[in-house]
Parts: sequence; C-alpha cells; structure tokens
Amino acid sequence: VDAQGSHPVSDLRPVPGVWTIAMRVSLPLIAGGVVEATDISSVAELNAAIEAGSTKVCFLSEANFNSVHTLLSDKTEAVILSDTSHMYDAVKDGTCIAGLISGQPDPEAFVPFSSEMISPRAFQTAPGDTAKDLLEALDAAVVRTHNAGDMRKAEADNPPFRAVQVNTCRSSDPGQVPFPNAATATGLLADVLTTRKLKLLAYGTPDALPNWVQDGNYEVTPPTGFWPDYMRAVEKYLAEAYREEGKDD
Repeated sequence: VDAQGSHPVSDLRPVPGVWTIAMRVSLPLIAGGVVEATDISSVAELNAAIEAGSTKVCFLSEANFNSVHTLLSDKTEAVILSDTSHMYDAVKDGTCIAGLISGQPDPEAFVPFSSEMISPRAFQTAPGDTAKDLLEALDAAVVRTHNAGDMRKAEADNPPFRAVQVNTCRSSDPGQVPFPNAATATGLLADVLTTRKLKLLAYGTPDALPNWVQDGNYEVTPPTGFWPDYMRAVEKYLAEAYREEGKDD
C-alpha cells in the first residue's frame, strides 16, 4: 500500500472494496465562527485549544470519532450530528470548535487542515463460510470498478469530495478475478441471487435519513453523492455477472 503522508481532505465512513480504497482524512473548521477557531490550522493547535477549554468537536457518526480519537486530546467531547449542514452551523455558531467531514470545504468559509491520518476502509460481511462466495463476488466487482475508473468518475461527479485509491493487488485483467458461479453459489450470495436484493447496513433510520451532501444524500430517491454513485457501479457489475432472463437486476 502506497500511503504517502497525510492529505487535506477525506472521509471516515465505511469504504467499499475488498481491494482497499484509502481515503484522506481532515478536520475542517469554519472561519468566522469562534474567533480562536480561525487560528487553528493543525491537529496540534486544535488539541491546544481543546486543552484550553474549547472541548467540543463535531462528527457525523461515533465511528468517525473513533477513527481519529487517538489523535485528539482526552478532553475532547464528541458531538454527533445527523448531517453536514448541522455540523457547519455548529462550528459557525461556536457550539463546536471543529468538525470532521469529507471533501474540500468552501475556502471562504472553512479552514481545512489534515487529521494527519490515512484511514483505509473495506466491505464488511458476516464472518465464516456463509459470506465466502458473496465476498468473492464483491471482490470481483470492485476489481472491475478500479479498472474502469468508476471511483474516479464518482469523485469527479461529486465535488468537492476527494478520494485516494490504493490497490493492494490490482489486476490489469479483471478476468483473472472471476465471479463465483451462480449455479453453485452458497450462503449469502445464493440468497442475493434468489431474492435479487443486496441489503446494505447504513446509518440513519427511515424517519431520519442522513444528508452528507457530496458524500451521500439519502433523503432523496435515488440517493445522490459519491458513495451511492460508487455503490451503483459495484451493483452494475454484479448485475452483469448474474443477470437472469425475466428477473430484475
């Protein structure tokens, strides 16, 4: 894995890919909110401000906080908010001294700085043999998204989202990473092929869907943003591999 230092922008939510995609992580601040916040341009300066008494930092999930909490002062109070707009408001009005988001914030309103961390993410499935074939199918689909440039397209279509693709074992010939045979599929993959549905675990509830703007807006149908676009690319290759006459993809 080639991880050359830290970068100014990134993401901490679950990242698709058995073949790793590494995302760059940042802590952007809104300039013009709390006066002292405009002087913060590093994790060290943020920690100094936290130690001095401004302890609240905003996150979009507890998982996001857990991913970077070792970099932050023990005095940090994590404030979990449901969507990006609420985070922007919280930093602007001084409720939080900083917030962790994805993408490049508006430079007129934000002071972005690196969390000094690169955090890779991958698909997570059920343990054991029940997920073996499904995991191989997801792997095959991810390999094809890498070779077709689907991740880069999803990034380009959802500015200012930024991503770094890191291939641990990329193949120039996707055919070398085949999909499991549908006729002999077992476990979760067999269930998916029977029901024609791939169920994904996500944040939010039906009555409180999250809006992470360019990362993913799940309040609209179909969802928009980087992750919905990338997941649709994964689903496209699964559908092509397992399409059946007379059945919906």
